[in-house]
Amino acid sequence: MKLMLNRNWSFLLLFCCFYSFALAAAPSNVTTSDIVATPKKSVSPLFWQLDYQGTKAFAFGSIHLGEPDMYPLPAHVMEGFKASDTLAVEVNLDEIKQSDMTALTLRHGIDKKRPLSSWLSSETQKQYRQYCQKTGLPCERFARFKPWLVSVTIMSVNFQKSGFDAELGIDKYFIAQAKGKKPIISLETAEQQLGLLANLSDDIQQELLVQSMETENSSIKEMLNSWYQGDESHLIELFGKIHDKGLEKVFHEQILVKRNVDMVDKLMVLLKAKKQVFLVVGTAHLVGPDNMLDLLRKEGVKVTKRAAPKG
Repeated sequence: MKLMLNRNWSFLLLFCCFYSFALAAAPSNVTTSDIVATPKKSVSPLFWQLDYQGTKAFAFGSIHLGEPDMYPLPAHVMEGFKASDTLAVEVNLDEIKQSDMTALTLRHGIDKKRPLSSWLSSETQKQYRQYCQKTGLPCERFARFKPWLVSVTIMSVNFQKSGFDAELGIDKYFIAQAKGKKPIISLETAEQQLGLLANLSDDIQQELLVQSMETENSSIKEMLNSWYQGDESHLIELFGKIHDKGLEKVFHEQILVKRNVDMVDKLMVLLKAKKQVFLVVGTAHLVGPDNMLDLLRKEGVKVTKRAAPKG
């Protein structure tokens, strides 16, 4: 059975699953320390202030890949970061050794007993062969990969071809800024993020692979421009239909909703301990149905969207 996830896999990967890029992204010579001081684009991404029982915190919607034009970030965002005493992210990759990343990849993304072809319909196998021939991707290396990992690899290559770099992602930027200056709290583990992808059904994993092969550079640019502009309604539109039907709802709940609940539980522990948290999570966790901000409101947190001062 072929599932239709409304071509939103690229959005969820870019705005939701941070750790997966560390597995598939090619090594880069660019780091946040190479960023020039003057942005080439107007950047006004989504940013919120959180108030809970006298404690002020902030939430910033991340994009897990970046480009130099994104920096420096708006002054009011950086002021919030400087005023905080704790950084909370999905996963702090600085704590993970390369050998551990490799072990996690082998455990969750490779099946030595089951070839990739056995996951795919004859139609998808044909499409995959044609895609590999057209792009020159070394697909022979992926013969034992699970479809989700092939999909992440393809999307990472596509993002890089569009000029985006995992080393310039928002999460990486703030982790570098906080290192040695304030505690960095991981709200999830790499094991959890990879596990939820690896445990998706065969049908959904196959559909993710199909979507990754059909995603065009123009749609990637569209997603990034929406982030630049802080266009919440358009960002919601990009993935809003994913929870409409049957198994699509399962996918939505596994990738977003359950994680939102778990991360809010951990965040509330910090807020109740009077920690002035600067929260950086994928933007997909902060907009749309069942988002983290709505869950925080239910816990008594006042949520206020913050925009750059006019003039």
